Amino acid sequence: MRKTVLLIAAVVIPIMLEAADIPEVTDRHWTRKYDQYFRKYSKRFFGPAIDWHWFKAQGIAESGLRGNARSWVNAKGIMQLMPRTFAELKKKNPELRNVLDPRWNIAAGISYDSSMYKKWREDRPFLDRMRFMLGSYNAGFRTILRAQKLSRKYGFSGRDWESIKSVAPKVSKWREKETLGYVRKIEKLMGDPKESGLAAKVLSDAVVISPETVSFRVKRENLYKRPHIKSLRYFPTVVMNPHPNILWNILFSFPDY
Repeated sequence: MRKTVLLIAAVVIPIMLEAADIPEVTDRHWTRKYDQYFRKYSKRFFGPAIDWHWFKAQGIAESGLRGNARSWVNAKGIMQLMPRTFAELKKKNPELRNVLDPRWNIAAGISYDSSMYKKWREDRPFLDRMRFMLGSYNAGFRTILRAQKLSRKYGFSGRDWESIKSVAPKVSKWREKETLGYVRKIEKLMGDPKESGLAAKVLSDAVVISPETVSFRVKRENLYKRPHIKSLRYFPTVVMNPHPNILWNILFSFPDY
């Protein structure tokens, strides 16, 4: 009997631990709540050529969009900002006020995202750059930088997120499962760009006006498989000097209706 119990435990416990490591993702948070702030401040700190839903998905992953959320380490608000981080951001953005005010918490969080995004300037696909940004937001820039350096010692390029994942368990003083799960949760909330068929759709619809200008029309629901996107309308866009490595940025330049 004792051997049977031990055998069951040996099989069930690892499965439970693996399941616990996979973050639960639901659609219930995709409402219009705080949309005006996510839209406004993503445009302010990143420009119009990025999909602001990335940051709303991040807010969902951080706090479930709860304005009064507090973590065990005293991170506060929707974007779970540490008091010290908020104070530093406030020096650069004096208009920031109460960290628990949803508007200013979202603004500060996206501002911090922008600072992380700028640190990862090395040539890499947009999606990987977003993963590096989100990983840095969660674990700290220096932690992800250490992971990148270690990945290169093991022969990886260090430019893609897969390189980071490959060496993550070997990086000291990093709760890597938390960070990798965090990035994965945000991607799940957004939907997998690789599965959306968007790149193929854009290339098939692209019309080269000149070597520097591309015009295309993209069906909006193809951007991501997100439950909150209902529209079937098309939005024409003209992009000057498109760079291959910011293709995804180009695709996110549509107005929100």
